[in-house]
Amino acid sequence: MFFQRGSRIISRRIPLKLVTSRCRGISTTNPLLRAGFAPIGRQNIVGYALLGLTAVGLWWNFYPHNPYPPSISKYLRKASWEEIKTKDYEKSIEYYKEALVECDKLDYSPLDDKLTGIEIKIAEMYEHLGNKSEETKIYLSLLEKLYNGVKLATSEEEKVRLMKRDLSVLIKMVENMDANATVKRNFLQMHINLVQGEFEKSVPSLSHIMAKGNENIFMNTASPQYKSLMKDVGETSKHFGNIRDEFLMARDLYTEICRESNMIDDAIHTKMITIGWMVLMGMDQEDVLMSQANLAGLMYMKAENVEYSILKLKDGEKTEANDKTIEMLSQRYKHILAMSESYYQTVLDKSKLIKASFPVGQGRDAKTLQVTLLSLYGLGVINLHRGDNEMASRFLNQSKILAEEYDFLEMLEECNRELKKLPPPNIQA
Repeated sequence: MFFQRGSRIISRRIPLKLVTSRCRGISTTNPLLRAGFAPIGRQNIVGYALLGLTAVGLWWNFYPHNPYPPSISKYLRKASWEEIKTKDYEKSIEYYKEALVECDKLDYSPLDDKLTGIEIKIAEMYEHLGNKSEETKIYLSLLEKLYNGVKLATSEEEKVRLMKRDLSVLIKMVENMDANATVKRNFLQMHINLVQGEFEKSVPSLSHIMAKGNENIFMNTASPQYKSLMKDVGETSKHFGNIRDEFLMARDLYTEICRESNMIDDAIHTKMITIGWMVLMGMDQEDVLMSQANLAGLMYMKAENVEYSILKLKDGEKTEANDKTIEMLSQRYKHILAMSESYYQTVLDKSKLIKASFPVGQGRDAKTLQVTLLSLYGLGVINLHRGDNEMASRFLNQSKILAEEYDFLEMLEECNRELKKLPPPNIQA
């Protein structure tokens, strides 16, 4: 059964937003991450109020003792007070701008983290005011000088520092700006390519592998090709690990924009390459498996798009050309759906090999549970789509049991919704 969602017609949808946010200020929409963990509980309000007043007092007295000289600190202290205490963001902007004037008098480099940090604060004040135009203007100016700074930097340490700042600003701008998907993708691609280009200069063989978008090499860590590549990467991977989180977050954001624009082929290609980068940069196995599960979900969405094309052709004029196209698309549909199933099964098998503590707590244990839940659910939906009700019931119920046990309420709701589509047990074949 098909239904309308947004601007595209789909039948069933596997949750994709399951990648843990890696950057400060980036909110997650992951249903598994938003549900299932008990709140801290009631606290001593009076005690915390006193602690808060003490903290404000300490902040007020010791704020000047920071990397800035007194002539700048006095403006930053006033700007922070207006931001935090009075919520007068326009007044805060005035003080931050005064601080920039002082930076100029002291001949601060335009690429100094202390100076760009103040510029970022001004952009954040415009965000509070809802002035996206001024906010974006500041971020664009920052990105231009950071991008050029990377190009002109003579040391690897300086390049990494500037790229880290560049990607942080990029993510913030793209998430907040009023622009269409094409504009956002272009900005992301430009700055992602900058980082990849610097990395590939150190490991020339990497460019050829990543361009093919074939992450199979990273799934078999015992293969000679994998060992040879990792030997070439060596210390370079550790060096660029300083910008790992920002780099992977930018790639995930690009993938999400492609998915929301129904550019599923681009989303799949990007996600495949991201998985390779995750392995190279030493991400935890749980994070890599989650990305592979999301890749399986993208494959499923691609299969749905192909299926929709088949149904449109069947509803149209019956011709020999259409019949051949339907046959070709049907084979493609089966192949893509089989790939999605294979990815989910591989992720499920590997997640079973990861030692988790039970009952599940935070951190890696929770990630392992998320991967298992998503894979079971995905396999259930695929089998339901195929008409294999027995296997669909098995996987969906396994996912439901885990979701109930650990209070993943949104996943529990999804499982129940899919299980309702199954016929009653007494009439199943």
